[in-house]
Amino acid sequence: MPFEPLRGYRAALRERERRLVRVPRVELGLERREELSALLASLRAGEEVLVRHYRDGSYVLTRGVVARLRRADRVLELDGASIPLEDIALLERVDARE
Repeated sequence: MPFEPLRGYRAALRERERRLVRVPRVELGLERREELSALLASLRAGEEVLVRHYRDGSYVLTRGVVARLRRADRVLELDGASIPLEDIALLERVDARE
């Protein structure tokens, strides 16, 4: 572990940079939206997924187990995270052997 004279300073700088650097939201094409829709329709509770989604001005990756899909509210619930469907840019099933 490298010497860090100001404990927590690097983490604070990373957090500040994250807040200052905003990434515009990418509009998905019709074909990509249809692919996501089909994948969302086939998801079942208990499946592990990797989701790239827009949050607080940047794209983040969230890996988790599907709790449920709230179609009326347009929200995908993972264990500990609720992701609005319009924020999802990428959705992949995770192989259980990984």
